[in-house]
Amino acid sequence: MSELIQVKKQLTLEDIAPNWARSISMGEYNREELNQPKYCVVGEAHGYADRYGCAKCFNYSMTIFFSAYYNGTKELREDLTKHKQILTEFVDHWNEHHVTDTAPSVR
Repeated sequence: MSELIQVKKQLTLEDIAPNWARSISMGEYNREELNQPKYCVVGEAHGYADRYGCAKCFNYSMTIFFSAYYNGTKELREDLTKHKQILTEFVDHWNEHHVTDTAPSVR
């Protein structure tokens, strides 16, 4: 008998939050949207829900918010690039814990 090997596609930020992935790559941000968890990168991944139901996701959204709030819009692209590790950790977390959730690009 042969073994069935199941391969899971690891989602990227572009898969999970396509609008924010595009905004980050282009350097175009709406600081006010980052101020509201449902409209930030993590909020988009959660389908723009008011609440995530996941403390770790909330922590990621707050890290990104504080990055935007304290550095302003102009420096946000550089700051998010500097904190690319946070976005990578969020994507890894999403793939491990939420990959079956419906995200905007995988509906």
